[in-house]
Amino acid sequence: MIVGGAVAGAVVLLAGVGAAVVLNAPREYASFPDCDEVFDAVAFENAAEITGLSVDGEFEEGGDGDRGSLRCEIAPDSDDDSSAAFSVFAEVLEPGGEDWEEGVDEIEKILTEAPDELSQGDRGPLTIDGETSQDAVWRTSSAGDTGIVVGFVEDADLFSFAMASNIFIADNLEVSVTYAFEAGDLELEDAVDLVRSLGGDVETALRRAGETA
Repeated sequence: MIVGGAVAGAVVLLAGVGAAVVLNAPREYASFPDCDEVFDAVAFENAAEITGLSVDGEFEEGGDGDRGSLRCEIAPDSDDDSSAAFSVFAEVLEPGGEDWEEGVDEIEKILTEAPDELSQGDRGPLTIDGETSQDAVWRTSSAGDTGIVVGFVEDADLFSFAMASNIFIADNLEVSVTYAFEAGDLELEDAVDLVRSLGGDVETALRRAGETA
């Protein structure tokens, strides 16, 4: 989900977390139905204590060796003034493929190096893949086989924007659950806890709806 230039820095930072690897994939996903058949907006509304969300998006078939990905937005209706919204991205990976091999090195590096700069759950500067956010929080993910939850506040000229993302591997899926919101509407630590708690619900929904190879 692109929400203007205010989140560009956070997106760059999160890109370094982009994939992780589980060495054994007991379930191999192949595709998914449309997002509104996978996710119920009520679960996200209850978690964030907001109303008026709707689910949009679909599974996009891959090409050039890619298996495809599910791209979903759980956002307010178009006539709602709220800027807070969720996005869920689930990329279908080749089990044991190159993306797995590259991903496991990256996530292990992040989980190893992050505590030297910022203790888990604390708030302060954090560098990921060479990009530094001055206001960040991170925790390990409780979903999937391995993963990390990271939140950032990005200062822009007219306002501050924030986002928190739970990135994890579940079988042969690389999943991200992201909540984007205007800084000040919610404490960053609470946003990190929010997407961390939603990880299990998202994983269950994907498992229920996914078509296997």
